[in-house]
Amino acid sequence: MRFIATICTALLLAGAAVASDPGEDATRALEAREPSISADLENQTETALRHHKAAAEVALEVAGCRGAIDSAEARALSASERNRRLIDCFEKQRANDALIAGNPD
Repeated sequence: MRFIATICTALLLAGAAVASDPGEDATRALEAREPSISADLENQTETALRHHKAAAEVALEVAGCRGAIDSAEARALSASERNRRLIDCFEKQRANDALIAGNPD
């Protein structure tokens, strides 16, 4: 009986010695994923920057159109004529955006 207990204990200790540290496995897994994580982060950063740039450009375009109808000359016009000019300004911007989208060069 002692012999069997000794063999079981020896096998248990041998198994514990061979078992790897879960912390090391996690570290190796993280190191293997770092390039992927870094690439994802860079891609998301570039997307966010493009979005903020586009939003800022739209705000400038809107300000430009509103500024065109706030001039002294525009204030002398009727409200309907100022509204028509504002709509024309936005339509020109949409057409320009469509041209740029069709040929970004």
